[in-house]
Amino acid sequence: MIRKRRPPSRKILSALESDHGIHRVTGKFSNPVPVTARVATLFGRHLETALVHAVADGRWTFVAWRRPHLAVAGSPAMWPGWRVYRVPPSATPESRLIGGEGPPRAGLVAGPVPLGRTPAAARELLERAGVDPADLPRLLLDHGP
Repeated sequence: MIRKRRPPSRKILSALESDHGIHRVTGKFSNPVPVTARVATLFGRHLETALVHAVADGRWTFVAWRRPHLAVAGSPAMWPGWRVYRVPPSATPESRLIGGEGPPRAGLVAGPVPLGRTPAAARELLERAGVDPADLPRLLLDHGP
């Protein structure tokens, strides 16, 4: 039997911690990059812009996803600073960010850029989602080193 994919229920969406429209995932995972990529891919199917911040053991990764742009910011322990990618229609954050050694180069249009200097494409994603880019470093650093 083939089941149709159902969107995440409002109950599931509301169960995640959310701050300023950013969905925060915490847990006991060693690498937050695949976690943010997976959650952004799932949310991106149902939300205009997916904002996901995964935090674990002093490491964090933030993803802003709105086709065709994918903005990724990471803690110094991960992929430090910002990277912005142009993602083709057949790809997702999950397919773009998972499986390689370190940050991918394919589709990279900006970065790496220090966290305090948000690239224009990332700024636009954040503003369209109602997040002030000037507030984002504080929001991210309040939940990870």
